[in-house]
Amino acid sequence: MSNSEIGFGPPALAPLEIESLAEYVLGFPVHVAATLRVETPDASVGRLPCASCFKAVGAFGLVLTKEGDALPVVSVRPAAYFDARRRAGTFVLQSGETRRILIDLSEFFADTPGPGMYEAAIEYGPALKHSAIPPFRIRLRAPSHDEELQLDALRPEIEDSETWGMWMLARPADPGSLSLPAGKTDPLRFNRTMRYLLYSPRLDVDVFDILDGIYAPEAQALRAEVWQALGDTESLERQISYMKTRYPGLNWWTEEIAIGQGRIAFYRSQH
Repeated sequence: MSNSEIGFGPPALAPLEIESLAEYVLGFPVHVAATLRVETPDASVGRLPCASCFKAVGAFGLVLTKEGDALPVVSVRPAAYFDARRRAGTFVLQSGETRRILIDLSEFFADTPGPGMYEAAIEYGPALKHSAIPPFRIRLRAPSHDEELQLDALRPEIEDSETWGMWMLARPADPGSLSLPAGKTDPLRFNRTMRYLLYSPRLDVDVFDILDGIYAPEAQALRAEVWQALGDTESLERQISYMKTRYPGLNWWTEEIAIGQGRIAFYRSQH
């Protein structure tokens, strides 16, 4: 039992809970969902660094080691301290609350690793507000021929944006040319859908079936954002009520939507 559990020391975060895919394609996003909660009973933890699917470096860290190797191919620690003046800001995690955050591990890659099985160790937060999880296995495979062609076509854009997270936010030269993912096997299905919702002249709530599995909770939050952008208050309230029951780890997102801070409505208002 830790000191925080028996009433000594500052409130502590519980070990991270991680959801991941069975396989990832090299060169594309490597999304995992990290869930935070407070371990200390009847306590809250404040000034926690924000992170998102757009940017996680600083708040999170990653050590990635190929199975059988002694040295990691990626070793990035969370920031040793967190400056609350950072644009990303901070938040408070209350007792009994969970916070789910979709992050992209490819953001941590200085160079693209080779294909194979890896052990990934993820950390969150500075020393006094730290959470981690024992290493878990992920498979990275080489892209197929069609996936290579997709990467080649997008290479100038991703080099300008630097990460797939920032690519989602980058306004395309021709928003009308944006298209939704071709299918559920598209390694860019989340990113393409997000960029489409932010910038396409068309906006439709019937685009989320493609975001199943690990992306299903975020798809429901995006559905709420689309209802907000369309001005359908009744459907928005119904969707938020559903999410609070089904996906409590995304209450932070629905709260942002409820006070008018959804990204889709904001970015589309800038067109």
